[in-house]
Amino acid sequence: MSTSGSFNRNFSNDENPNGDSIIGKLNVGLTAMDNMLVENGLVTRLYHPVPFSNSQVMDFGVFISELNAVLLQQRNRLMYLTWRGIPALENLDSLPAHAEFRFFIRSLFHPTTSPQFITEDCIIQRNLWVGAIVTSRIHFDALDNVHSCISGTKLFHLYPPSALTYLYPNPWKQDALNNFSSMESIFLANRVQHSKFFQNAKCWRAEVKAGEAIFIPAGWWHEVFTFQETVSANIWFKPNPVARFRPTLMHLKSENYYKFMLQRMQSS
Repeated sequence: MSTSGSFNRNFSNDENPNGDSIIGKLNVGLTAMDNMLVENGLVTRLYHPVPFSNSQVMDFGVFISELNAVLLQQRNRLMYLTWRGIPALENLDSLPAHAEFRFFIRSLFHPTTSPQFITEDCIIQRNLWVGAIVTSRIHFDALDNVHSCISGTKLFHLYPPSALTYLYPNPWKQDALNNFSSMESIFLANRVQHSKFFQNAKCWRAEVKAGEAIFIPAGWWHEVFTFQETVSANIWFKPNPVARFRPTLMHLKSENYYKFMLQRMQSS
């Protein structure tokens, strides 16, 4: 895994002074994968898997064939498999009766999602992700996360929980997840509407390749880019009890914490 460390977000002087989207304008402090996204025009083809798409149940083999066709023909269609809650080994009979898929889950997926340093009783959920040309959008999770790349490459942008006021969380709603940024993606950030992000946010970038994994602590903001056909898996597991005091996880409990943080920032 290669990382670029922390940095203050700076952009070139040729940005639109009117605050338009920065798509195609980035050329400072980018990793090789960032540059690929911009130079190959893939940024404008990134899609959001939720909630801007329709879910469809299909045969696993048909999905792989359709995904290959989308990539080869560069059709503007999202093909991304999100399989949450892969069952434990003893319950694999609940999976589709697809011999190759069950072999993959048994021989590769489960060993990848069963690290020795995490006890089984701490694991909340195992998930499988397959697809390309997609961004997860900027968000955080309430659980610790180990994300492993089985094939292909993923680019991760990470921001600390303390960046709550700089990442413009969506308006807080009762019974909602309340863990997404209204900016949606760094490539859709607006210099005028999101000025605090440009002035204050620090980002860590990591390229995770096949055979590598990344640990994302609970409450850390992240955006995941998948710009080539990639297969990955992750586990969500219980965080340390002190994690509940991180600003992002405090925000999940009540909108008042974010308001308090805003007032504190404005008075400083």
